[in-house]
Amino acid sequence: MTGNRLKRLALLAPVFLVLVLFRVLSTDTPVDIAFAEDDLVSRGRYLANTTCVECHTMRVPGDPYHLDRTKLFGGGVAFEGPWGVVYSKNISSDVETGIGAWAEADLKRSISEGIAKDGTKLVLMPWEIFRGLADEDVSAIAAYLKTVPAVKNVVPEAKLASAQQVGGFISSIPPLRAAVPASLYSDPRSVFHDFVFGGDPAASKPAPPGFRAPQGRDSVERGAYLARNILACTVCHAPNLAGGTPPFFGPNITPDRETGIGSWSKEHIVRALREGVRPDGRRLSPDMPAGDLAFGRLTDDDIYNVIAFVQSVPPVRRARGEPNPIIAGPPPGAQPGAAPAALPRTGETDIGAFLALAAGLGVSLLVAGAIISRIRKAS
Repeated sequence: MTGNRLKRLALLAPVFLVLVLFRVLSTDTPVDIAFAEDDLVSRGRYLANTTCVECHTMRVPGDPYHLDRTKLFGGGVAFEGPWGVVYSKNISSDVETGIGAWAEADLKRSISEGIAKDGTKLVLMPWEIFRGLADEDVSAIAAYLKTVPAVKNVVPEAKLASAQQVGGFISSIPPLRAAVPASLYSDPRSVFHDFVFGGDPAASKPAPPGFRAPQGRDSVERGAYLARNILACTVCHAPNLAGGTPPFFGPNITPDRETGIGSWSKEHIVRALREGVRPDGRRLSPDMPAGDLAFGRLTDDDIYNVIAFVQSVPPVRRARGEPNPIIAGPPPGAQPGAAPAALPRTGETDIGAFLALAAGLGVSLLVAGAIISRIRKAS
């Protein structure tokens, strides 16, 4: 009898393997990162893997929705725009090409002040919003980064745009032209740091001495802290979360039912953050760091904290292509309701990937069926 049971278990093992593989391959939902509040490195691991990792880790070649986990925090991600081309820094513990030789104080200064160990300014590092972080969270991130496995990767130097190029870009967009003084045109770092990263007073306000990060579940206060100072939602979606007008290219995520996400249920928002999928099944742009890129690693509590905050802001009626009320004027040539050409297209279906997945699923089901048939005959 024991022998028959072992034979049946042996026959069931492939079925179990097929089901496990199917589960792994058919979902983009990463498991959240559990952490202990009183463990500095554990806390830093959680925070860094929900914010820093997306900008400082290359994507899998040909797959913009997944990070190359063999090069975590190795930098080299190119950010090309009116400022020129800037590459994210290697913040792994490699001594020669990363931050292995940096002291914890150097790391904390780079996070909160945007200044590297050698005293140079970091370009496109959103330190303005990070200076609103609780000191314990900054210390946690710095402590964790010192433990990240070394990735040897020499990051190219930034190629900043000239003052003439920056001035031409600013002059072409009324909101920027009205907001940015000509005296800043010579330094693209100042322009975009002051207007984009420093444009949300609530996010860029320095944390007061002794400030502790809010905690809880369904907490608007904790959600605001996450959205503004960790996940950087207001950088892409604008301080009022209505997005839309350069340089805030993100869509409207206010509770407006017609032009925002007011018609989305909490479960819809959870899926968007965890898997990067809209209620209608279309994928979000890979510019949205959902799923494996970062936000999929938020704990359940923090997912619901972000939702509580987003659902608490005033609804703004702003269709794509229309001006954001907090910014003066639409982009040149914009038509109401039309998507700006610079925006990445979302929701496109990769037919080849779909057919490959369907074929793989069919083979798996045939294998599972054959195994089950054998089990039945043997019994």
